[in-house]
Amino acid sequence: MKNQRESIEGIDAATFTAVRRPFVNRDGQSWAGRHEIVRTDTMQTMGMCGKNYNLIQHVDVIDSALTAFDRCSINRDDVEQHIQTFDGGAEMHARFTFKNGKQKKQVKVGESLGFRLEFENSLNGRKRVTARGGSIDLVCSNGMVAMSNVTTAFSRKHNGAWSITDYVDTFKALFDQFGKEVESIKQLDKIEFSQVAGQNFIGHLIKDYLKTTAQDSRTLVGYFTDPDSAIHERHRGRGLHGTVEAKTRTAWHVYSAATALLRDRESAGRFDDAQNKRASLANLFGSIASDRSKVDPLLIPHRDFDMAELIK
Repeated sequence: MKNQRESIEGIDAATFTAVRRPFVNRDGQSWAGRHEIVRTDTMQTMGMCGKNYNLIQHVDVIDSALTAFDRCSINRDDVEQHIQTFDGGAEMHARFTFKNGKQKKQVKVGESLGFRLEFENSLNGRKRVTARGGSIDLVCSNGMVAMSNVTTAFSRKHNGAWSITDYVDTFKALFDQFGKEVESIKQLDKIEFSQVAGQNFIGHLIKDYLKTTAQDSRTLVGYFTDPDSAIHERHRGRGLHGTVEAKTRTAWHVYSAATALLRDRESAGRFDDAQNKRASLANLFGSIASDRSKVDPLLIPHRDFDMAELIK
């Protein structure tokens, strides 16, 4: 996993104002067509841009999302909000988690998923304004991005205008997609294999998808071997993600172990890497949910992975 980035949490970290102005170097010379984005409270330069760059404030993205909630008849009190900025405020990530009402779906008895909306924005040119949907396993707080693309989930360059309708249409489409995601996860829970085959599956994730450090790899193996160690204490002892003694496991158990690792890394501030790996996992497990045969090559040992060597 990549190194931790500097970050600040809370809505106050995203409420500053930034402006675009012509770039002038230390010698007072300007560059034709070049501008810089500057925080007005600290006068810190966030990034460089061209003359057609449409500056979008972080707080405008957040406020637009909240307004869209109102238009979709979503009670703001039912939404858990988490805001995080990176690199002095140059990049922002906003997460809205829904744990009640129609945004809560049951995978199986005792295990439910909540819906999650995520937004990104940047003032340094590194990210587009992006909205995507996903889910959160309420027994362990593991986040998962959608296994299939929704065409109205947006990823826009900073060079045009949009309206609140874009947000509303996106939310409705992502809410609809959420129900399909739960059905995919139910399919993963029906795909069974031996404990040993599950360890082989973990080996493929480590080498080809997550590309983890030795320490992270051991953590992942631990979560798979002892599933209760990755979930909230009040849900332990019920075998929701398998048990230490079980002879068989499912694709859902493997997915849960992997997303638990990414949950930890994201909590430690390794956000970008966790997001990229989460998308990679979603593509893989989405294909497995729709075609059971896709898992077969992953159940045989990976030629470059030695479980015994890792855990010795």
